[in-house]
Amino acid sequence: MPPNPTLRRIQSDIRELARNPSPMYSAAPFDDDMFQWHFTLRGPPATSFSGGLYHGKIMLPPEYPFKPPNILFKTPNGRFQVNQVSELGKHKTSTRRAHDEHTRTHTRTHAHTHIRTHAILRHLTSLLH
Repeated sequence: MPPNPTLRRIQSDIRELARNPSPMYSAAPFDDDMFQWHFTLRGPPATSFSGGLYHGKIMLPPEYPFKPPNILFKTPNGRFQVNQVSELGKHKTSTRRAHDEHTRTHTRTHAHTHIRTHAILRHLTSLLH
């Protein structure tokens, strides 16, 4: 049986994050579950979040990358409630800038690639503005 396309995509995202790390965020799957990721975001400079480190969890659905993940923040930040699961893209504080970043990311990619982990992390970082 060929490898699961979702697992292939997750492995591709892991390689992409390793090849192109960001100083603003990092993420990696848990050792025992590739669908559960720990992430760390740095507060963007010149914002009230500057200097902060914000930890959370990305929960990828079995339909990833065709269905968005759920997000859970572990660090208080004033934007998201701690330990409350939110579906990416449905949070009430989503800003126009976050929407524009999400749109630019998806416009640059092929239709079949859908969601990428880098885009998820950029989107979350943009919500801290």
